[in-house]
Amino acid sequence: MSCPLAVDRHGLTLRIERTRAHGDVRLPFHSPADDLAQLTERVRALLAQAGTAGCPRALQRQRADGDG
Repeated sequence: MSCPLAVDRHGLTLRIERTRAHGDVRLPFHSPADDLAQLTERVRALLAQAGTAGCPRALQRQRADGDG
Protein backbone atom coordinates (compact mmCIF):
# COMPACT_ATOMS: atom_id res chain seq x y z
CA MET A 1 0.00 0.00 0.00
CA SER A 2 1.20 3.51 -0.67
CA CYS A 3 -0.06 6.82 0.63
CA PRO A 4 0.96 10.41 -0.10
CA LEU A 5 3.38 11.74 2.47
CA ALA A 6 4.37 15.13 1.03
CA VAL A 7 4.11 17.27 -2.08
CA ASP A 8 6.04 20.36 -3.08
CA ARG A 9 6.75 22.21 -6.31
CA HIS A 10 9.46 19.70 -7.24
CA GLY A 11 7.66 16.39 -6.69
CA LEU A 12 5.62 13.98 -4.65
CA THR A 13 6.75 11.71 -1.80
CA LEU A 14 4.90 8.46 -1.18
CA ARG A 15 5.16 6.16 1.83
CA ILE A 16 5.24 2.52 0.74
CA GLU A 17 3.95 0.27 3.52
CA ARG A 18 4.44 -3.48 3.54
CA THR A 19 3.79 -6.18 6.09
CA ARG A 20 7.36 -6.22 7.41
CA ALA A 21 8.78 -2.82 6.42
CA HIS A 22 8.07 0.58 4.92
CA GLY A 23 9.97 3.19 2.97
CA ASP A 24 9.54 6.51 1.23
CA VAL A 25 9.76 7.06 -2.53
CA ARG A 26 10.32 10.44 -4.16
CA LEU A 27 8.65 11.00 -7.55
CA PRO A 28 10.08 14.17 -9.12
CA PHE A 29 8.07 16.31 -11.53
CA HIS A 30 9.51 16.93 -15.01
CA SER A 31 9.76 20.63 -14.05
CA PRO A 32 8.84 22.65 -10.94
CA ALA A 33 5.19 23.64 -10.45
CA ASP A 34 4.69 27.36 -9.86
CA ASP A 35 0.95 27.32 -9.12
CA LEU A 36 -1.98 25.00 -8.40
CA ALA A 37 -2.80 24.51 -12.10
CA GLN A 38 0.78 23.38 -12.83
CA LEU A 39 0.81 21.15 -9.74
CA THR A 40 -2.38 19.47 -10.96
CA GLU A 41 -0.83 18.95 -14.41
CA ARG A 42 2.38 17.50 -12.91
CA VAL A 43 0.47 15.03 -10.71
CA ARG A 44 -1.68 13.97 -13.69
CA ALA A 45 1.48 13.42 -15.75
CA LEU A 46 2.90 11.16 -13.01
CA LEU A 47 -0.36 9.20 -12.87
CA ALA A 48 -0.35 8.81 -16.66
CA GLN A 49 3.22 7.47 -16.51
CA ALA A 50 2.25 5.04 -13.75
CA GLY A 51 -0.70 3.84 -15.81
CA THR A 52 1.57 2.88 -18.70
CA ALA A 53 4.32 1.28 -16.60
CA GLY A 54 4.35 -2.42 -15.84
CA CYS A 55 4.76 -3.94 -12.40
CA PRO A 56 8.42 -4.94 -11.78
CA ARG A 57 9.03 -8.67 -11.25
CA ALA A 58 10.37 -8.14 -7.71
CA LEU A 59 7.17 -6.36 -6.72
CA GLN A 60 5.07 -9.10 -8.34
CA ARG A 61 6.92 -11.70 -6.25
CA GLN A 62 6.35 -9.67 -3.07
CA ARG A 63 2.63 -9.49 -3.82
CA ALA A 64 2.52 -13.22 -4.45
CA ASP A 65 4.21 -13.76 -1.08
CA GLY A 66 1.62 -11.51 0.62
CA ASP A 67 4.04 -8.64 1.29
CA GLY A 68 2.73 -5.93 -0.98
